Amino acid sequence: MRHEGLRVAVIVPTYNAQVHLPACLEGLRVALDEVKAAAVKVEVLVVDGGSKDRTVSIAREHGVPVVKAPGTNIAQARNLGAGAVEADVLVFLDADCRPPRDLVSFALEGLEEHGAVGAFYEPAPGQGWVARTWLAFEAKPPGQVPWIPAGTFALRMDAFEAVGGFKASLEASEDVDLGRRLRGAGYSVYHEPRMACEHLGQADTLGAFFRTEARRARSLVASVQEGGGLDGEAITLLLAVYHLLWPIALVLGAFTGPSWFLAALAAGLAPSLAWALTALPRVTVERLPALWILLFVYNMARATALVRYRQITPF
Repeated sequence: MRHEGLRVAVIVPTYNAQVHLPACLEGLRVALDEVKAAAVKVEVLVVDGGSKDRTVSIAREHGVPVVKAPGTNIAQARNLGAGAVEADVLVFLDADCRPPRDLVSFALEGLEEHGAVGAFYEPAPGQGWVARTWLAFEAKPPGQVPWIPAGTFALRMDAFEAVGGFKASLEASEDVDLGRRLRGAGYSVYHEPRMACEHLGQADTLGAFFRTEARRARSLVASVQEGGGLDGEAITLLLAVYHLLWPIALVLGAFTGPSWFLAALAAGLAPSLAWALTALPRVTVERLPALWILLFVYNMARATALVRYRQITPF
């Protein structure tokens, strides 16, 4: 892929994003200066889902045009942005992500060989144990992967159009679904750690983490119900079934006797511990107890998706 004269569009979906959007757009300005020097044509577009705060004003203060799309979810906002630009390459950047200075340069480099490229997130300075532990767990080496978080994601316009963009019915996990469809259409999805953004909005309390994963799981349920299949991350729903049944075993164990109760308790905690152990040495031994806790919360959050399935439109 020749870079000279290439048209690149950066799509930033927003909703009540006034806290993190300035850092996102300032980091993006630096990143775009790098590629403009190489005669790459770049445009940035914010697609706003009906913010009630200063999000739209902040975008305009940074010289970024805004498409107002109240009531849209994040998948719909990204699709609207892609349809509103003339570009050879699409870069999707979430409003709570602070990009590295070479974000677009590394994206273009990766797209020379792959259909899509991006990175999992890095923690931002000052974030606590929940964010730092989870992002360390999600970290991956360079290479082909089933999916990439859509908050730091780039692909060629022809690949995006070939698979029909993001599935508009999904409120979350739309990136998992898109990765599956891209691979099904013959496009490789490549993880480029040098593109990693600081995820300023990463869930950093157990409550926020639970709500985030429950929301993602509800969309995975929707994807499976719509014929998405149980590949990649969606397989975790099978583990969610296990954790949905576990409280029943725990109650039965309590009425049966102490030994049965302890056995049921161990049966509920063991899968999360086994999963945590597979993360060594990517996650340090010191962080192992914290990861065990997070994986248990993760599994229980996903279990709730099986009994509280619903779609939430605004993102």
